[in-house]
Formats: sequence, C-alpha cells, structure tokens
Amino acid sequence: MITANIPAGTNSNTVTLQSLSFAPATVGFNVYRGTIPQRLYRIASGQPIAATYTDTGAGATLNPAPDANFDHANVYWRFELQPAAPVDIVSTNTVGNSQLQMAANVYRGTIARISAGTGEGQELQIAGNTATTLTLTQKWGIEPDTTSSFSVVESSWHYGSTGTNSPVSFSVPDRPGASVEVSGRAANVRNEETDPALSPLTVWQIGGVSVVPVDQSVPPAPSFGLVPTGNGSVQVQAIGFGTLVNTRTITAGTMTIGYWDELNGPTVVALSAPVAATDSTVQLNTANAAQVGDLLQVEAEVMVVQQISLDGLTYTVARGAYATAPGSYEVGVPAWDLSRKTFILPFFPDFFGSPASGSYSYPLSFPDKRIVTADLFMTNARGNSEAAQAAFTDVTDYGLRTLSGGQLTLQIDGPLAIQTNAAPPLTIDSTHSVRDVFAMLNQAPTGTSVELEVTQNGQPYCSLTIPVNQTSSNVVDGATLGTLEAQAQIGLNVVSVSQTQYTAPGSDLTVTIRL
Repeated sequence: MITANIPAGTNSNTVTLQSLSFAPATVGFNVYRGTIPQRLYRIASGQPIAATYTDTGAGATLNPAPDANFDHANVYWRFELQPAAPVDIVSTNTVGNSQLQMAANVYRGTIARISAGTGEGQELQIAGNTATTLTLTQKWGIEPDTTSSFSVVESSWHYGSTGTNSPVSFSVPDRPGASVEVSGRAANVRNEETDPALSPLTVWQIGGVSVVPVDQSVPPAPSFGLVPTGNGSVQVQAIGFGTLVNTRTITAGTMTIGYWDELNGPTVVALSAPVAATDSTVQLNTANAAQVGDLLQVEAEVMVVQQISLDGLTYTVARGAYATAPGSYEVGVPAWDLSRKTFILPFFPDFFGSPASGSYSYPLSFPDKRIVTADLFMTNARGNSEAAQAAFTDVTDYGLRTLSGGQLTLQIDGPLAIQTNAAPPLTIDSTHSVRDVFAMLNQAPTGTSVELEVTQNGQPYCSLTIPVNQTSSNVVDGATLGTLEAQAQIGLNVVSVSQTQYTAPGSDLTVTIRL
C-alpha cells in the first residue's frame, strides 16, 4: 500500500506500482484504490503476475479490500423487550411515545436503543419508566427527534456462535412473535473483536413452530364502531377489514381515544377573535397546558395544534382533522383542549374471519368522559397497520358521553307551595358529571306553570319549568352544567306556583338527576 499524490488541475495522470513481488504459487493479483486505507475498492481483478502495474484511472467496483486482521466472526443475540416505536417524547435523558402503555418501571436496568433516525445506534441504560416514557441513567450523546425510533432490549448479549464463513447457526428460545437482535462482530486470531457500534446488527422476528402461518405483511387498516353503554363504559364493536389478507396473526389492537374529562367541568377557554373556515390560526382568551400535536375541539370541528405562541394564546392549527368540517365561529365559542388515552384490545390468532368476530365487542371502563375522537391500529406478526380514525362530534353534545350511571331523586308529596329547601337535601358521595335533570308531577298545575330550582350547597344549579296542564318539565342537558361535587348538598326550591278556588298548583313532585 502506497500513497500517491496526483497533481491538481489535470485529468490525464497515471500511477505505476513498481517492484511488485509475489509468492511462488501466486497466479494473479487484485488492485485496490481509495482515498484512505479504510476505504479501498477494487479497480482490477486477476491481473497476470508482473513486476509493475499502471493505473490509468480504472473505474472502482463495490468490492472492498480484504481485512488483514479478520480471522472469524462472533455472533451474539438478545431479545427486544419493547418493539421499535416512533419517538414523540424526548429530552436530554428521556425518550418515549405517547401511545405506549408500558407497566411502570418494568424496564428498569434494561437498555434503550435508538434503532432508526437521528442518533441511530445509541444505547443507554434505563433508570425507570412510566407508561409512555423511559428515563435514562445518562444523557444522549446525540439527542433523538421525531425522525427517530427507539426500542427496549435486554441489558446484555447472549453468545450465539462462531464461524469463518456463512451461514452461522445458533439457537434461541422459541417465543413466537418475539423479536431478536443479532450482532455479528469480526475478530482476529487473538479473538479481539471490532467495536460493536461498527458491527452489523439486524432484527429477526421468531415465527415459532406451532403457530398459524405468519402473515406476509402488516394488516390492512380496520373499520370499527364505538358505542356508549352506560355506567361509565363504552364498547368497541364491529371491527372489520376490507380484506382478511394478513389478518391471521393479529394479536392486539391499539385504540387511542381523544376526550374531555367532564369532572373538570365545562371548559373556561373560548375564542377571543372570530375564526373563518379558511383560517389556520385561532386566538384564545386563556392560555392552557396544550402542546404541539394536541387536539383542539371547537363545536363539531377537531383541529390539530401545530404551533403555539409564546404567550400561549394563539394556536396555529390544521383544520378539519378526523374528517370533521371546518366551520366559522364567533367570539366566545368554547374551545376544548382534548386529552388522549390508549387501550389495548387483545385477540387470538385466526380470530378475524371466524364466527366469533361477527359479534365482537370489547368494553372499556372510562367513566365521566366525553369521547370526541378515536384511532385504532392492529398488530400482527409483521407489525402495525395504518390507523383508522373516527370522530363523534355530529351529536348534540359534540361527543359520546360515558357518564357514570345511577340517578338521584328529590320528592315532595301532596300539593306544591312556594318553599325553600322543599325536600330533604341529598349528599353526593363522589364527584359526578350529570346526564340530565327533569321533573314530573302526578297532577298537573291548572293555574300557572311551576317554577323549580335545583341547588348545590345552596347555590342555583339549574332551573326547571312544568307548564300549565302538563306533568313533565323541560329536560336540562347535563353537558351544559357543572359537576356535582363530592360531599355537596343537593337541594330543591319551589320558586313559583299558584292556587285559587278554581286552579290547582300541581302535586306529588319528583325531580330526577340522572348521572
């Protein structure tokens, strides 16, 4: 190996290697050229034995020069404990994905690896984890970003095998569906290995010996329904596919729900400036804890927050997310910053296409929430499908209310009269959102309407009116009311009735608060 200096400014130079010598059994030789010794590529093959070789600018091939230090390869393996997931949570010493549902601290002491994107190849030990985020014992050398993916792997490698040529065989435990990382490392005659960071690493998923045939690709995007069933639950129903190809090994579905927690009460955030259907920014009256990527709901439209001003009052948004229609809104229209929660739906292999799949439903306990959006993707032996999306804003309350179930009743026997605290107060056991409030009479008023007031801790909560000659009142939608607070006293005032010689005030009153 020699260094050749080529004069600048010319393109007709030659380099001659002189005084070449070879072993007696040599029948030919190859020639390599490159900018540095570690990057030599073959420019001539099988040259006849000669004392010189002249390079006139021969084209290089993709064949590198042999490694004089290579004697054999050592192969190692380790299990992936958490498959690769895209990064959407990151800091100097954390990494995570907001859709994961990891058990708390289950990965303490294992390794977080950046498997793709910015910072690829970095490995750091995990100090602890939440459902979505890994906290590391050290800082990243190169901080990952949203182009990166990360996985969780075992803290140490297992020795597999040694070989001087391919193939090299070794055994791993049979865990169908699990993924194994395999690392091959070059070693010299003293078994000194090259740096693992410079060695090839690949991931292999175990197909198993007794499972159904592995699908050839990821599943198609699913369709699904979401139906509130009362008592704080909602059911996932009617999961289906346009084709059953690549659905045999589906073992899980991941549903992420965008919602408003009704125990927080009605939102205090509202538009502080009009918004046209074509606008890409919204101005709010109050800053909240929203982040880029969050969902913002205004009436029946869902928007995705793309940028937030420094004062937190102006959002740049993507309009009409989840196939909702962009609208025009006046000042004062409420704006809801939605939260997200992820649920995992389990399945058995070969479930889809079986008779059981036609009547599938899976309950999710999620009390006192207003569900606005849902995303669902399915996972088979090959990976994750595209996510199907649905919005539930085309209903009266702009979402599916799960509530908590049950009801409260306040009763007055006999004819009504104007009275404060007309019925014994009720004490609320825990905080609840309200479905609706209404009143019924056994005998209708014949003179004037009955005016009622439901109170919470002595303060007005809602008003009800029973018209003349009617036995039922208006129904107050609980979505417009605040919550009933734990340990609060719920009372009833009869605000207005009338009784004369020829009219009746109405009698036997029942006020119902449905939860």
